[in-house]
Amino acid sequence: MTDMSVVDEASTWADWLEQREHRGPGDTVEAARSRASRKHKLPESLLWSLRYRKPKRIWADLYKKLELAVAAEVQSQEAHLAHEIAITRALVTSEAGRAVVEEAAAFLAAPVGPQERASAEPASPAAERAGELTPIISNAVLPSMSRASLAVAPMTLCTSIPFFQRRTK
Repeated sequence: MTDMSVVDEASTWADWLEQREHRGPGDTVEAARSRASRKHKLPESLLWSLRYRKPKRIWADLYKKLELAVAAEVQSQEAHLAHEIAITRALVTSEAGRAVVEEAAAFLAAPVGPQERASAEPASPAAERAGELTPIISNAVLPSMSRASLAVAPMTLCTSIPFFQRRTK
């Protein structure tokens, strides 16, 4: 582990899962926590305690369930990204747009560790070089989770095609 303790890491994951389930204005944190706990079969009390009163320790089985829940969300977001890249490839006709799409595809195919991903990102995005499109690709969200930046960072390849739109149920 790095500077984070196991409980801090679990707290970060729990908060992130709640944020992923939050549906925007009008929704409550309690409702998002309840949906996240049902979706990933986690005790709601675990998510509550990690948010409001961090325990001194966490049971290994709960930690592992939380880790698997975050991994499932990350995998879901990677699948959404791959789908959006395929759609954007079909729609983009400009050279700058194709460069941005290929950059996003390379980001998805980059090594899985956060340190490797940070070094795999280009120093100057193709969109900024072309001056047309500006992708938003963030890399610093969950330091110990692989490809976590894909799951949290909103990404836009084209102004008309937003990545990771919040799905409604």
